[in-house]
Amino acid sequence: FRTWTFVEQVRKISLSQLAILIIFLSRFADLIDRDAVILASLDSLANGKPFTAARGDIYFCSMLLRYYAGFADKVHGRTMPVDGHMFSYTRKEPLGICGQILPWDYPALMVVFKWAPLLAAGCVRN
Repeated sequence: FRTWTFVEQVRKISLSQLAILIIFLSRFADLIDRDAVILASLDSLANGKPFTAARGDIYFCSMLLRYYAGFADKVHGRTMPVDGHMFSYTRKEPLGICGQILPWDYPALMVVFKWAPLLAAGCVRN
């Protein structure tokens, strides 16, 4: 399958590509901060929520992006103690393309809730 070859490529992501991903998420948060009033106005008009509530959602979006930007280089495995003469290792790796279901009342926030951890984990498509 074509998807399987893509998954194998994503699992071999290098540290330099990871650094680019961290910079991308941080810059995306900067752009959201720069245009926060416009984005909050659009969110308020589209959903009928008060502007202050929409502004809070947009602010939280940029905070989440920065959080996951810092998390992007910390996705790794670890060993765990087990009984007997065994070795147990957890390996965290991206699985490929993921879907999302979003409610209508928090569109910007829900997109960031879904996309930021996926991007930080490396579940992206070239």
